Amino acid sequence: VRDKVKGLIEEVRPSDDPDAPRTPLYRILHRGQFDMQDHMHARHSNRASRPAELVLRIELPLLTGVANVDLDISRQRLELRSPDPHRYALDVALPFPVRDADGTAKFDKAKRVLVVTLPVEPAAAAPSLIESAAPPQPSMVQEVAVADAADAAAAAG
Repeated sequence: VRDKVKGLIEEVRPSDDPDAPRTPLYRILHRGQFDMQDHMHARHSNRASRPAELVLRIELPLLTGVANVDLDISRQRLELRSPDPHRYALDVALPFPVRDADGTAKFDKAKRVLVVTLPVEPAAAAPSLIESAAPPQPSMVQEVAVADAADAAAAAG
């Protein structure tokens, strides 16, 4: 249930429906190599940084285990569902495509946090400048070889 407050701020209240599943709090962390040059404001800096993996920390404070939790991960989404008595539902669009089959999930019983680690697919390789260059065009300049001065005089005269 959402209320508009002063036209700019949107306040989200829990649903009044007691049967509605709860949406757990979560964070997405980008993990990978860091190069300071990637974050400079210079002309030659690489502004498109891509993490090596995504780490999702999902807080599930009402659960003591994850035996009944359904976790479905695809290339672009993560979905989590848990049944009664403590129902949770989460559907997250991932910021990068991931290799879902290579991911891991671990539940910390003490903190009641599910940590999902997903390797990010590498970026599509940009075409090489050599491969994308147009084939050479015929030159408008014609080369003429002159063997020696006698041949040049005979050709001229």
